[in-house]
Amino acid sequence: MILLSGRRAMTSDEVYILGSRLTRSNEICELLLEAGLAAVFFADVPALISTARDRQPVCLLVNLTVADKVDFKVLRILQEIGCAAPIIAMSSRASIRSAVKAIKFGAFDFVDSSIDRRQLVGKIKSAIETRAPQQVVPRTSFRQLTMREKQVLDLIVSGSTNKEIAKTMEISHRTVEYHRMNIMRKCGARSSTQLLILATDTVTVAEERVASA
Repeated sequence: MILLSGRRAMTSDEVYILGSRLTRSNEICELLLEAGLAAVFFADVPALISTARDRQPVCLLVNLTVADKVDFKVLRILQEIGCAAPIIAMSSRASIRSAVKAIKFGAFDFVDSSIDRRQLVGKIKSAIETRAPQQVVPRTSFRQLTMREKQVLDLIVSGSTNKEIAKTMEISHRTVEYHRMNIMRKCGARSSTQLLILATDTVTVAEERVASA
């Protein structure tokens, strides 16, 4: 079932929103309208997939919930049907591991469902602006990393927290933060999420090269 916002914006730029809890959020609807975006709500996955096949949104907001039986697989399905719009995944159980998993399944960003709604709309606008035109990040940036920084990055991509990285590498928590800061600076990442995206893309490319060799 598709629930359209009551007052449609004069724009063809639509943001698809999936999740029963979010469909009751008039605040998101109003904030998107202020940004010149039309909110289109979906209460279930089949309705979202069916519509996304025929009409491309500018962004998708997917609430991953057990209650709605929405999991990471829906992110992969959206990619398979050719949906090129950036996907922001939400979860009440946000963690580094779930963020890594969401990004590997195709999410552009991952946020906690308790995020302030204005901040959430800001992330939606940022995702749209970043994807059009799509940024190309030079993979040579990762070659600038020291061996120690590469080890930290590998652990970050695997879903380890700073505390777990410190224990694994037998270094202090502050040293881990120092390495993370240097990694982000060298790779041009402005946030931890962006770093995960860049690193995951690089790992995927490397795996593809090995497979085709």
